Amino acid sequence: IINRAKNAQTEYEIGEEKEKVTLAANEAFLSGLGTITEEDLADALDSNFGSGEYSIDSSNSEYFTVTITKSGSDGVVFRFEE
Repeated sequence: IINRAKNAQTEYEIGEEKEKVTLAANEAFLSGLGTITEEDLADALDSNFGSGEYSIDSSNSEYFTVTITKSGSDGVVFRFEE
């Protein structure tokens, strides 16, 4: 039962982070008037997670990779097209 509760809590937290990343991506899309820039995405992530709680990898020209690095977590990775 304890393991199930821990798994449920982890899944809930990942879902919550996914929702925040999606919200931030939408904010960046609107700020960029139809495109997402790394700067707009960073600003939106700052407002949703706080500074230093994530990293952005834009080395691939087709998508951004956002890793949520909240303390105590191994990092949850989200990937979406620019």
